[in-house]
Amino acid sequence: AGILMFEQNNDNVIAENSATHGGDCFFGFAGREALGEDWLDRERERLRKETGKQEVDDQLQYPPELLEKYRRRGNNNNLLINNDFSYAPAHGIEMTFSFGNKFIGNRLVGNAICGVWGGYSQQTLIDGNDFEGNGEGAYGLERGGVNIEHGRQNAIINNHFKNNKCGVHLWWDPDEGLLRTPWGKANDPLSADNRVVGNTFEGDELVLQLRECRNTLYAGNQVSGVRKELECSPGSEPVMSESVTEAEVKLERPQPQVLGQTRPVGARKQLAGRQNIIITEWGPYDFSRVTVVPPRVVGGAQATLQVLGPSGRFKVESVNGDVKVTPMEGDLPGKLTIQSEKPGVHPFSLQIDAGGTRLAATGSLMRAEWTVKYFVWHPSSDPREDQKAWDELLNGEPRDVQHVGAVDFVWGGGAPTPKVPSDHFGTLATTTLSLPAGKWRIHTVSDDGIRVWIDDQKLIDDWTWHPPKENDATVELKDGEHRIRIEHFEIDGFAQLQFRIEPEP
Repeated sequence: AGILMFEQNNDNVIAENSATHGGDCFFGFAGREALGEDWLDRERERLRKETGKQEVDDQLQYPPELLEKYRRRGNNNNLLINNDFSYAPAHGIEMTFSFGNKFIGNRLVGNAICGVWGGYSQQTLIDGNDFEGNGEGAYGLERGGVNIEHGRQNAIINNHFKNNKCGVHLWWDPDEGLLRTPWGKANDPLSADNRVVGNTFEGDELVLQLRECRNTLYAGNQVSGVRKELECSPGSEPVMSESVTEAEVKLERPQPQVLGQTRPVGARKQLAGRQNIIITEWGPYDFSRVTVVPPRVVGGAQATLQVLGPSGRFKVESVNGDVKVTPMEGDLPGKLTIQSEKPGVHPFSLQIDAGGTRLAATGSLMRAEWTVKYFVWHPSSDPREDQKAWDELLNGEPRDVQHVGAVDFVWGGGAPTPKVPSDHFGTLATTTLSLPAGKWRIHTVSDDGIRVWIDDQKLIDDWTWHPPKENDATVELKDGEHRIRIEHFEIDGFAQLQFRIEPEP
């Protein structure tokens, strides 16, 4: 996070900071103590010893004095005003399990998931902020400008929303684990009595989504160029009004004392955007020194290197290996594309002059003629549990077939082809590759399950439901042609499948 507010931090002022490009730009974490998870662990252990049972949640007791202890715990009554919380890979502001916070006049642009994520927050004021282009990197329903789960009496007023995946999304779901904590028992975390008033929505894909919400006021908002205005589950329809009273939108905003001689918001505009989050072996790149990222790459038929520096020129002085590099020179910062144009595995190395600094990059590319078949499986025949059904599926007629030069798929939340759904599909990728004798390293990234064979030897077997996960194996091969077979299944959510092979160093 750019700024971390840990456990129970109350009555603070966070004003006029530029905290961009953090995992969360601002992260307010209420903590185990605030939720009573430490008490819950101790109480479960006591009941297990007394009863001899492992499942004891039905015997938990919450005395009134206990609930009073956890009432309104969290990071409360904080003011976040006139900050720049943009370009996070996750959220601009995350403030959960909290009461009475105010987010006023902040800039929340280009955050991958949400501008504001406020799960289990109550009496939050979100006033006069700019929300633009949030939610592009998300999948599922958590995306866009303001997302609040289990939130009560929150006011979203006078904000400008533009080109977000969803402007405002409010919902409740049966979150049994958190609702079992003392905090959940003490604070009645419904999704109810929220206000969305006096905002402007311009070009958003969806203005307002409500799921299992009660008594949401939607009034006095200006909407233009959006794809859809409202999407509500049955019984969650908002209370609608064309106009609002002056008292509902004319609030007196605080004027906090700010320190320092400059206002950092909007500084270094040339570094705007999540594409400028660049991680080197030493940590985040600071755009002040010359470097090449990554210094080593193992790719498919093509790879990209970034030659970074604050100013000047770069020139590729030498290329070793059967690859093509373009461009051979250019301005800093710049990018190089490295391609293998012949079938096989092609190790390479580069020598680069960047503003008088010598840089080196190495790697290996692979080009092959892959046949990729896609299948659709029914959730009743889970590949992890029904091997026979899986084998019959792969021996049947595929839903679609592709012929590609590399297995290098990052589907995200989308579908692999128009004929295949984004969830519950299987992939079978095969090729034959001529390799010289020696030891070879196999590397995969998959979401979800994966198996890899070379010839008849199974080298990788991670047949599980998991997020994007790396697997490696080493194999010794004879000179000649070798059959490669990859099986993969996707359950739901994010989907990814990548395969690499290179000589063992």
